Amino acid sequence: MVQATFTTRSLTSRAPRTLISAIAAIVLCSVVFEPQDAEAHRRRPRRKARVTRVEHRTSTAPPHESAAGEQRRSPTSRSVGHSNRGHLVNASRLRESDALALRFPENAWGTRETVEHISRCAASVRRTFKTVPKLLVGDISRKRGGSFKPHENHQSGRDADIGFFLARGRTLPGLWRVSARDIDAPRTWSFIDCLRDTGELQVVFLDRRLQRPLYDYVKSEGASKQELAEIFEYPRKPGTRVGLIQHRKNHDNHLHVRFRCPKSSPECIDEPWQAEGPRRGASIATN
Repeated sequence: MVQATFTTRSLTSRAPRTLISAIAAIVLCSVVFEPQDAEAHRRRPRRKARVTRVEHRTSTAPPHESAAGEQRRSPTSRSVGHSNRGHLVNASRLRESDALALRFPENAWGTRETVEHISRCAASVRRTFKTVPKLLVGDISRKRGGSFKPHENHQSGRDADIGFFLARGRTLPGLWRVSARDIDAPRTWSFIDCLRDTGELQVVFLDRRLQRPLYDYVKSEGASKQELAEIFEYPRKPGTRVGLIQHRKNHDNHLHVRFRCPKSSPECIDEPWQAEGPRRGASIATN
């Protein structure tokens, strides 16, 4: 009986000590870990600062500039496949400016190089001649390229239909059929020559009759026979596929320009638009 009483008292006397020990342990833990928690809070701003620096480096990367001068970052555009069997990836959009107008804005997608060459050369003509109407640009490609009826090509962002500069500063609401006397040869040639200077212009399709006023103008500016032969298929017979500017049917209402595959497009395939073998008719009679 005495032993039982002693046990009960022993347990009772231990309870306060156990409770006190538990409370002391909790207090001790809070004291030990409090500095670590405070240190963790002090570290958070440093993690945020690292993210901010990364974003700053990204923002200083060279932006893509659209034809309208609007700066924006965009992935590299790619032309894939042939001009008549291909498509576009990350296309760039040509935008209207003081120097050019778009016939169908929804069809003004191309490679970054195509868009920049057209925009820059239209602006170049405007700077050179001061008073000049806007250059009218027709179809290039759809946003993702691919089949584009009624065109046989215009699928990979390297082809563009472009209007003429017309005599007396006339303008047309569309790409309408014109005659040789309607062509403003100095301004139209200035645009073609600017594209030619890029080193990326592959071919220009233009009705043979409309090549003559350009041919005569370039000749009057002092071009040699060899230079004329390299630039124009005229006055050779149509179909010789010689020269930068070649005859094609149904191209009496616009210039059809095609650019070479850009270096950024390894899946792009160039077409051989020049005749194979020795240049035929390289020595041509002037008239």
